[in-house]
Amino acid sequence: MKASRVSIVALLAMSLGASLFVALDDTLVGDPSSSTAPGANILAGEDVRTFALACVPIPQGSGTPSAIADCVKDTFVAAGDDFGVAGEVFTSAAKRDPFFADACHLGAHEAGRALALRMDPADALSISSSVCSSGLVHGIFDALGETSPDFATWDELASVCEDLRRREPASCADGMGHAAWDVTGDVASAEELCLTFTEYSARSECAEGVQMQRYAPATERAGRPRDERPLDVAEICRIEADPSILDGCRHGIGWLLANDIAALADSLDALRGAVPVGARRPLAEQFANAAAACSTLFDGEAACSHRLLTAVPVALYLDRPTRDALCSSAQTISVRCREIATAYAGS
Repeated sequence: MKASRVSIVALLAMSLGASLFVALDDTLVGDPSSSTAPGANILAGEDVRTFALACVPIPQGSGTPSAIADCVKDTFVAAGDDFGVAGEVFTSAAKRDPFFADACHLGAHEAGRALALRMDPADALSISSSVCSSGLVHGIFDALGETSPDFATWDELASVCEDLRRREPASCADGMGHAAWDVTGDVASAEELCLTFTEYSARSECAEGVQMQRYAPATERAGRPRDERPLDVAEICRIEADPSILDGCRHGIGWLLANDIAALADSLDALRGAVPVGARRPLAEQFANAAAACSTLFDGEAACSHRLLTAVPVALYLDRPTRDALCSSAQTISVRCREIATAYAGS
């Protein structure tokens, strides 16, 4: 069965409430690849804040995902090289509204791609941030994945990534894993590029990104077809791989299993507001199956189940009855589930 990634397109089918955004005028944004774009803040300060606030739907959970994503992208592009003000607005909104957070990530992806079109990838990474779940960073690597960078470029990007990771919790290494898969299309070769990193955690996150892009890519613009995921997840990881790579691959399996849950939740209209009562049982069954799949990895079970628990859509943890149903369905990880779910939900 093919892995299915919850996408902005899939969410468009939802019944949406009224939205209060204001679309940015195209004349403000301009062409990101134009000669006037680099280094120029078309909007600044309070102007950026005004446009960023217009991207946040009122009431919470309303609006169309495509409009949110477009508005986020346009705001970032219009802000030039300074994402601080917009980032503050979007980070605050994403903490309150998981639905906005998903659309923000995809909008930032497109903004990152635009950034990579007008400057050196390493320079683009150096000014990006973890805002919108590192969407800017991932967008830069989306663009890179459509090229064939030489080893010197990978080495430079790995160095910039590690500097960025020291400043803030940006998923830069994971983004490099996405690009590594798009460029190589071969697991061993992609994982070899992940070894460019010097830090164990960065190598591991990169390897996780390889599996994410291999089976459930956020974008498929590079023309690289996704792989068919084996029914037995124990067949995914190369046991002979470097320990950091193997650890990352097992985390990647947990993410893929959580993504299956997210796809089911989307189909059951359970990703905004209260989860429908009838959705709780199938979601709990899917969660139990995911936990059982992690258990087949033996010494990799902890890595897989931890990533499963941290990648489940926050909207499911915010709904207490659903949270209880999920955690009760998998006895082997029920305690960890309640700890992580409570921390994510904030209560």
